[in-house]
Formats: sequence, C-alpha cells, structure tokens
Amino acid sequence: MKFEVINDELKIAACHLADLTMELVQSCLSQWEDGASIGTLTLFFERKSGYVVLNRDNKDYDTYLTLAEKYLSTDGKGRSRLEKNAPDEVQESLEVLKDAWACRKADHEIFISLKNYIERDKWPIIDRIIQRYGQMPAAVYIAFRYGVICGKRAERARRKAGETV
Repeated sequence: MKFEVINDELKIAACHLADLTMELVQSCLSQWEDGASIGTLTLFFERKSGYVVLNRDNKDYDTYLTLAEKYLSTDGKGRSRLEKNAPDEVQESLEVLKDAWACRKADHEIFISLKNYIERDKWPIIDRIIQRYGQMPAAVYIAFRYGVICGKRAERARRKAGETV
C-alpha cells in the first residue's frame, strides 16, 4: 500500500481508496456492521508503520485531517475534551485515533525500556520469573520490579563509589 505523508512529526498520511490492498479492505469491513461500504472509511491506523492514514476520497477529508492533527498534538486534557465534545459521527474515528495514540505511547515506553540494559548475569533471574509465572502479566510485573531493584542497586553502588549521575 502506498500513502502520502501529510505530517511526519505526527505520523499522519493519506491515500486514495484505490491504493488500499484487498487485505486491508477486508480487515476494515470485517470490523464493521454487515453491508458497510469501504467508501465510508475516514481513517485507519497502520500499526506496522505507526501512521494514521486518512482516506483522501472521503468528502470530509479536511475535517478528519484537522481532527487527527488536533488529537495527536494535544495533551491528555485536550484529548479528553475532544473525545467528550466531539459529535457522534466522528466518535468511531476518535476511537481509532485513541488506539493509535495508545499504541504509540506503548511503543515509546518499549523503546525506552530497551535502552535500559539488564546485565547478562541477571538474565537467569528473568528466565526463572518467566518459568515460574509463565507468559502472564504477573511475570511482566515481577520482572519490572526486579528491574527497578537492579536500578536502585546500581545507583547505590555509583553513589558509594563517589560517582554522580
């Protein structure tokens, strides 16, 4: 699928309906009520690229572009205000924007987490946590707490050695 980048900073793009792949069309239609037409598509979130993609062929394209720019550039209070005061006809598109914002925030947190390295000698402990608790939220939570503990220990060791952060 090809799309034109409208705002690289906010990761907003646009495309025509003819540019959509058949898989994407089927995916959209499967999420809607029976008898829905792809022509009513306003925007969607392309998870792989992280872009919100607007339908250039939609008669209200400019309105949805403005909505996307406002929603993705404002703070939490502004987003809440938009969600609360928006007319019913844009609520479905707001849900897509809300999902896009949440995914981007999670991706950012994962990026930050990956930059904080756990030393190789601590890996067996993480493996043991996963073995004991499986692939469930408890394992993630315990691993997170362990990471915090390791960070505090490292900070104390730096202070004891006379270093500053």
